[in-house]
Amino acid sequence: TKPIRVSQKTGIPLDVLPAKGLTAKQAERMTRINDSDLPRVSTQQRSKDESKEERKARKQAIKDERKERRMEKKANKMAFKEEKVRQEKQMLNLKTNIQGLKL
Repeated sequence: TKPIRVSQKTGIPLDVLPAKGLTAKQAERMTRINDSDLPRVSTQQRSKDESKEERKARKQAIKDERKERRMEKKANKMAFKEEKVRQEKQMLNLKTNIQGLKL
């Protein structure tokens, strides 16, 4: 078996995907996935001898992280809902146009 070569620039394995390469959308998605690999505050180990202030700061960071995630989730839901409505309108228009042509 030959070793897997990884691109220095993108971190994606070479000679695996089709020769065309990634589309712009796929490349953007990969960078977003790689950027989001940062460790979350909620999963980090806490020290047993942390002070009151450190504990408070850690708890606040977790709360902020969760709040941000909720906002992100809500934005995604709304975006998908709007896209669904847009596509349904487009399909309806297509159907009516085709029916109009038949008459």
